[in-house]
Amino acid sequence: MTSPKNVKYSVGVPLTLRAAILLAARVFPNRAPEEQAAWRRVVDLSDAHFLATGQMHLWDGWPALALPDQVRITRMLRQRPAVLASHAVFVTETAAVLDSGEAVEFAPADGEEQVLILPVGDEGALIDALLDELEGNAAKGQLLPKPAPPGSYVSDLRIRDPLSPSGRVVDVFYDLDYQGSPAPSVVQELGEAPVADEVVIPFADLDEIAGRLDELRGQDYRRKAVADIRRHARGRDGTGVGKLLRVQAGPLRVFHAPTGMGKNVLSELVAVWCAKRERVISLVVPQSAQVLATVYRLRQDLADLEISAQVTPVVSPASMQELAEQTAGNPHDDAAFRTWVYREMSYSCSLTGHATTSSEAVDAWTPGQEPCDQLKPNGPKADKAMACPWRGGCGKFRHHRAAASADILVTNHANFLTGHIHVPVTGRPAPGRRMTTEQLLLHRSHLVIIDEADALQAQAFEQAARQVLLAQDGAEHTPVRDLDSQFRRHCHRLPMSLEQYLRPLINHLVWLAENYVSHLVGGVIHPDRERRSMVVPRRWDGMFASRIFKLEAGERPTEQQMRAVNQLYKREGPLELADEVKGLAELRELLSSVTDLAGGLDRLTHVTLKRIGEAFSAITGEADEKRLHSLALLAARRAYLEEMRSILHRIVGVAAPLQGAGISAGNGLVDALASHVPWRAAPYGPLGRALFAFSETFDPADRHQTALRLKSYVGDPHAHLAYLGEVTALAHTGTRRAVIGMSATAFMPYAPRHHLLPEPTWYVPDDVNGSLTVELQAGQDDGAGIVVSGTEGASRERAYTAMGRSVGQGLPAQLDAVAADAATAHRAYALLAPTAYNAGPALARGMIDAGVAASEICVAVRPQEMASLERMPPGWVPIPSNRLEQFPHAVGHGRCRYLIAPMARVERGLNIVDRDGRSLLHVACLVNRPVPVMEDPPVLLSLVNSLAYRRRRPGPNPAAELERLRIAAGQIFDDIRSGQGYFKSLGEDVKLAVVAEILTRLIQLGGRTRRGGDHGRLRLLDAAFTQTAAHSTLPALLQQLRGKWQDEDHMPLIDAVYGTTMTDALLGLAEHSPTGYEEQEMGEW
Repeated sequence: MTSPKNVKYSVGVPLTLRAAILLAARVFPNRAPEEQAAWRRVVDLSDAHFLATGQMHLWDGWPALALPDQVRITRMLRQRPAVLASHAVFVTETAAVLDSGEAVEFAPADGEEQVLILPVGDEGALIDALLDELEGNAAKGQLLPKPAPPGSYVSDLRIRDPLSPSGRVVDVFYDLDYQGSPAPSVVQELGEAPVADEVVIPFADLDEIAGRLDELRGQDYRRKAVADIRRHARGRDGTGVGKLLRVQAGPLRVFHAPTGMGKNVLSELVAVWCAKRERVISLVVPQSAQVLATVYRLRQDLADLEISAQVTPVVSPASMQELAEQTAGNPHDDAAFRTWVYREMSYSCSLTGHATTSSEAVDAWTPGQEPCDQLKPNGPKADKAMACPWRGGCGKFRHHRAAASADILVTNHANFLTGHIHVPVTGRPAPGRRMTTEQLLLHRSHLVIIDEADALQAQAFEQAARQVLLAQDGAEHTPVRDLDSQFRRHCHRLPMSLEQYLRPLINHLVWLAENYVSHLVGGVIHPDRERRSMVVPRRWDGMFASRIFKLEAGERPTEQQMRAVNQLYKREGPLELADEVKGLAELRELLSSVTDLAGGLDRLTHVTLKRIGEAFSAITGEADEKRLHSLALLAARRAYLEEMRSILHRIVGVAAPLQGAGISAGNGLVDALASHVPWRAAPYGPLGRALFAFSETFDPADRHQTALRLKSYVGDPHAHLAYLGEVTALAHTGTRRAVIGMSATAFMPYAPRHHLLPEPTWYVPDDVNGSLTVELQAGQDDGAGIVVSGTEGASRERAYTAMGRSVGQGLPAQLDAVAADAATAHRAYALLAPTAYNAGPALARGMIDAGVAASEICVAVRPQEMASLERMPPGWVPIPSNRLEQFPHAVGHGRCRYLIAPMARVERGLNIVDRDGRSLLHVACLVNRPVPVMEDPPVLLSLVNSLAYRRRRPGPNPAAELERLRIAAGQIFDDIRSGQGYFKSLGEDVKLAVVAEILTRLIQLGGRTRRGGDHGRLRLLDAAFTQTAAHSTLPALLQQLRGKWQDEDHMPLIDAVYGTTMTDALLGLAEHSPTGYEEQEMGEW
C-alpha cells in the first residue's frame, strides 16, 4: 500500500477513515493469520471500505448487528465524503493518513491493504469521539449568511434571452436604508427524533373516519375504498391483511394495488388517523399540484372532524408564486380552491422596493429568483454574501418554518429527492449549509407514505445520471461558453488568487471543447461510428498498456504499467518503466503536448497523428499504418477528453465561490460532475465509483449537429429507496422509520427503472378493479402496417400523419357505437399517446385528412406554447400539458372527443373521469413503441445497476460481493456501450429489461381507461411491435420474458399481483403468431 505525494483531502476524510477502520475492527472478524489472532488485530481495508459504501443490504450480518453499532456506522456514513465510497480512493487516502501520522489507532500491517489495530482502550468511546468531532465540524459549516445592514448592495437577475437557453444575467442594485433591526431568524429546534419501531393502523378506525366524512359530504367513496382494500389486500404469503395494517420500521414496505383502487384515499385517511393519534406523518406525492390538492382536502377533513392539527405543504420556495398564479389563472378549477391556493402560496418581496433598476433589469422582481441570501456589498470587498434583512419573517419561507412543528407534511417527489429546508433547523449535524427535505421528513415523521414509489425511483435516476453539452458546431451559447461569459463579467467579485486560478482553466476548456468538435467536423478525428458514439477514454488505457508492453492475449496489465500509461499524458513528474521501454519518453513528449496551444498553433493535426503513430511503432515494432493510425487517434482523443474532464473537475471544486459571485452558468456542469450532491448513504451502487463518459454526435449530412457532451453515471436509486427507512433513516435520525411505497407497477422483475428491490409487503390483485384488454392493432396505410419507431426526421413526420389517417378512418365509428349505448355513453372518448410533443400536430393533420372534425381533436402542447397558438390558432384545439384533466368538457367548448398527448404526461396521475369517478376513455392508443435511447445516462445507469443487482448474493463477506458486483457492472456497462445502436445487437437480458419496462408503462397507460372499475382497453398501433426481426417482436420477447420469470420463480407472485391483467391481457400477446422476419434491423435507439 503506497501513497502518492502531495495527496489533498478535506479535514473530514482522515476522521472518516479512522472511524471506518475502527468500526470494521469492531464488527468484522479478525483478519490476522490464525496463529496470530490471539495477540494481533488486523483489518482488511476492503472491510472498512465496504462500511463506507453504505451497501448494507449486501451483508447478511447487518440485521443482527447491535443497534448502537448500526447507529455508529450510519453516523459515519452521514459525514463520509462520497469519494471514499470508491475503493481506490479509500486505499490511497488511508495510505496518506498513515504517512501523515494522524492515525494513532492503527499502523501498516504485513498484508497488502491491511492495517494493524493498536491498543486503544475503550474502542466504542473512541469511535464515538471521532464521530462527535465529525459532526461538530459539520455543524460549524451550517452558519447562514448574516442579515445585510443598511448600505448599497448588488445581486444578479437572470432575465430571458432568446439567444441563450440559460438566459442572461444582469446586475441589480439595492439601496437598503431601513431603520431598526433586521427581522430575527429563529432557529427551529427539532429535538430528538421520535422512535416508532412499528405503526399499527386498525382498519376499523379508518372506516370510522371515512364514514364520518362520507356522511358529512353526502358521499360514499371513502368507506368503499377502505372496504375494498381490506377485502382484497393480501400479505406476502397470500393471506388477508386482517383487521390491522402493521407497518414495520426499516426497509421499504411496498403496497401494490391497481389504479383506481383508492390508494390515495387510504393515504389521506391514514394521515387523519395519525393526526388524531398525535403522530406525525409525511405524504410524498408526484407533483406540486397534487401537494396543493392534498393539503386542501386534508385541511377540510380535519376541520370537519374538529381535529386540531397542522397540515403543511413543503415545496421549493422558488416555485410558490408560479404555482399560485397558475392555479389562480385556471378558470376550470373550483373557485374556492383557486382562492385558497393563491392565499396559501403567494407572497410579496420587501427587498424589491429597495431595488434600483437599470435599463437591462426592467423588472427587478422575478418571483422565485430573489437574492434572499446573495446580497453582495457594492464595493471592492464583496467576497462574502449577506442575507436580506427581512428574510427571517418573509412569507416565502413560512411553510418551511411551519414544517418544523406540523402534524402532516406533504411534499412532491422532486423536492423529497433534492430539496432543502430554507430556514435554520437543528437536527443531527450534516455536511452542507441547509437540512435536506428528506432529513426533515424522516426526523419528524412516525410514518412516511410515498405515492407512485416506482416513479420516484425512476425520477431519482433522472437526478443521478446527467449530461451536459460542452460544444456544438456553430453554437454561440453552450454551458461552457456561458460560463466563460459570466466569468469575464463577474470575475472582479472573486479573490484575485481564485480569479487567476480559474481564468486559464476556463479559457483552455472553451478551446479544447470547440477545437475537438471542429476536428470532428473537419475529419481529423473520426468517431467510432457515425451519428452518435459514446466513449470512456480511460477504458482505452488497458489496450495501450497491452500494445506498449507487448502483453500476451488475456494477460492483464500490472498496476505499474497502468500508471505508466497515465503518466504519458503528464509533462511533469515521474515516468515509470521509461528505462525499460525504449521510446516511451518520446511518446510522452507528443501526447502531453497535443492539448497545448503554444505559439498559437493547434497541435492536433494529421502530421502530429503520424508522428504519434511512428512513436508507437518504435515502441511496439508494429508496421501496419492503419493500425498505428487508429492507435494514434485514440491516444490523441484520450488526451483531449481526459484533459477536459480534469479541468471540469477543478472548476467544479470551486463551485461555491463561483455561485457566490453570481457566476451561475457553471451549475449545469456542477450537476453533471458533483456526485456528492445530494448526499446518499450508498452514492455509487454496483459500479463502485462515479463514471464519466463523452458522447460524440456526428452527422455528415448536417455539420451543425456535430456536438460533444459529457455524461455522468453516478448513483444507486434502487438501494436508496429500498433502504430509505433503514440505513438512510438511521443516518439522518438515529432510528429506523416506517416507510410505505404505493404503486400499481412496483413489482416488475427485470424492469430497470420501476422495479423496486423489495417484494410487495401487501398487494391487491390487479384484476379486482376491472379487467384490461390489450390489442396489437397496427395502423394501416394502403394495406401496409405503419412503422413509427425507428424512423426519424421527415420519415417519422410522414409516419405520424399516416397513423393519424388510419386512426381517423376507424376510431370515430367505434366511439359513435359507444356513445349510442346508454351504459357506455359516458366514455365515448379516446386517448392517443405518442412519445413526443411534436407528434401531436402530425397525428391531428392525418385525422383531419381522414374526415375527423378539427374541433374534436385536442392536442397537448407545452404550456409556454399556448400564447402563440392562441394568436395563430392551428385548427385543432390546443391544451396545455399541465391542464389535461380539463379534457373533454372544459376545453374546446366541450366538443373534443380525441386527446393527443405524450405518453410521459398521461401514463400516470391523469384522471379523466366523471363525477362518479368512472373513466371517460373508451380506449388508450399507444402510437409508437416506447424504446429508450441506450446511452441516455438515466437509462444506461438503471440498466447497469438492475442487471448487476439481479445477481446479488448477500453473505458474510460483503466486501467480496461488492467487488464481484463491481466487475459484473463494469462488464455490463461495456457490453451495452459497445453495441451498434440496434436492438438486435443487445444481449438477451438487456432486451428483456426493455420489454419489462414497456410492460410497466402499458399497465399504467391502460389504467387511465380502468378507473371506477370499468373494463379497460389499450391498443398498440405501431407496426414496429411485430414487423421486425422475428426474435425481437413483442410477442417473441414476451414469451422469452415469461420463460425467464418462470425459471427464476417469479411467476407465482406475478400471477398473484397482476392476475389476468398479466397472464391474459399482456403475456397473452405472446400467443400471437410472429409476423417478424430475420435479419431486419430496428432503428437506432
